[in-house]
Amino acid sequence: MSSYSVPLFPTQIKAAIDKFYSFIIGKKDVPIKECMLLSCGELEDPHVFDGIVRSFELIAQDRGWKNRGHYLVNSVNEKGAISNTEHLQKIYDIGKKF
Repeated sequence: MSSYSVPLFPTQIKAAIDKFYSFIIGKKDVPIKECMLLSCGELEDPHVFDGIVRSFELIAQDRGWKNRGHYLVNSVNEKGAISNTEHLQKIYDIGKKF
């Protein structure tokens, strides 16, 4: 399983995509069978994640990966702020179920 934890900035998702470019162009199999998107953002509006979620869904579909969904966290305003929440434990528990 592969998971991507990226902020909402387009450059970070592009960097993740670029890492797979050589595999895609070379038509080489990647040992990824399933995936899940993990992302956090500063804004409270849940729609700020729409673009990254849709991009993720299209990548998973194109690669033939089983999309295990996404876990999105709003209102993370400072570096390391996610550490002070219950979300890391929840993500850990989700990962154990895979």
